[in-house]
Amino acid sequence: MTQKVLKYLSKKERYEYNNLDKILSYYANGEFEKFLKFYEASDIKFYPNLKRKGSSLTVDF
Repeated sequence: MTQKVLKYLSKKERYEYNNLDKILSYYANGEFEKFLKFYEASDIKFYPNLKRKGSSLTVDF
């Protein structure tokens, strides 16, 4: 799923990223998971949902 996120983000310039795009970027680079683990979150699961009319990222921990 990370490949889909990277493909989605590659269609935009970094200055065009909205807030969700920034979070998806952190997810794809592994930074979001590191952040959650720092605050002792465990069993972290990510479910990105990329659609034309609206995207989302569900995080279970």
